[in-house]
Amino acid sequence: MVAPCVIRLDRAIAEATGELDKAYLLAEKGCYLARIGEYSAAERIRSELRRGFGDSRDLKATVLVMLLEGLQSYFQSLGGNSRDRIMRAQLLSRASRNQELTALTSAWLAHIQFQEGSIGAAIESIHVAVGAIEVGHWAALGRISSVLADVFLTVGDAELARRWYAHARHAAVQYGDQAALGAITYNQSALRLFDLRLIQAIGSTIDLQTLQLAESEGKSALNYQIASGVTSLGHLLTGVQVSVEMLKSRYDEALPLLSSLLLDEELPQSYQYRSVLLSDAVLCCAALGLISDAKKYWSQLVAQDLEILPLDDRIIVISNLNRGVECAPEVFEGSYAVRSIGDLALELSKQRANFIESLTLFSDIPQALRW
Repeated sequence: MVAPCVIRLDRAIAEATGELDKAYLLAEKGCYLARIGEYSAAERIRSELRRGFGDSRDLKATVLVMLLEGLQSYFQSLGGNSRDRIMRAQLLSRASRNQELTALTSAWLAHIQFQEGSIGAAIESIHVAVGAIEVGHWAALGRISSVLADVFLTVGDAELARRWYAHARHAAVQYGDQAALGAITYNQSALRLFDLRLIQAIGSTIDLQTLQLAESEGKSALNYQIASGVTSLGHLLTGVQVSVEMLKSRYDEALPLLSSLLLDEELPQSYQYRSVLLSDAVLCCAALGLISDAKKYWSQLVAQDLEILPLDDRIIVISNLNRGVECAPEVFEGSYAVRSIGDLALELSKQRANFIESLTLFSDIPQALRW
């Protein structure tokens, strides 16, 4: 299924008479193709644009190519240089006072920062993007709205998240962005499940109705991905399935999924959630009596610096390890002692309160976007 935005861009490219106008449209198309997993096609566009505009003779072309390269790196392999590439594109855009490019690059920078767990940095980038946004710039509006919705859902304001997700859907429809519509459904599922895992890790009872809703959203996201032909970041949808099985303590179902994720060569060692996945695998193996496998995953996890993880990730990792020790202490051979989660939970609560305070501007959508 070809996305409406691709049909529109192809038509505009065919009708473009100026070299620059065609380059801008090609770069825009390349960015979308990178997002949906059409990596070869995106690379052909990137190479063509680099040949024609590698001398930086046109700022907009240069910035759009840098954005394309950042998105290629991110969606193909979660490359660590994607953030740096897009940050450079943003700096160029801001230095040139180009509002359209500033809004777009800042919105994508916020997206990557949020995915890396740097919520404070993502909020700062959102402020920059909103300060530069123009009415009708649907690509940037959609990305800003989606990231804001994710942030609000993460910090516990489900109502504002719902409103921003609705705005993100509207922007995606206006732009013709099929990939964004699927991602919104996935994000809601993944973030709800992650919050339920936090609740469970802290020792509270999870809401089964919310679990059912998140599981249903995850299935919808998977079906939408299949129908729309999006192939990028499929491991994220597998991660949703893992979360469901872990919440239900179905370790025999979760372990094969975890094994495939951790063996995936496209999942870099620097992947932010690798520590969570490894701790999930340790718990699954320990609970199932697979001591040798549990030791293997524990040896990989112990090589990670858990103290630099975001607080919410750290809470889930520690909870998994605490439960793993109870199931099979021989896995750890005295190298891990049960840790308290209470202080970390309190710190996380304070951190989220600070984030909410910094999001005050975005409690009203028309006001935030100056509409």
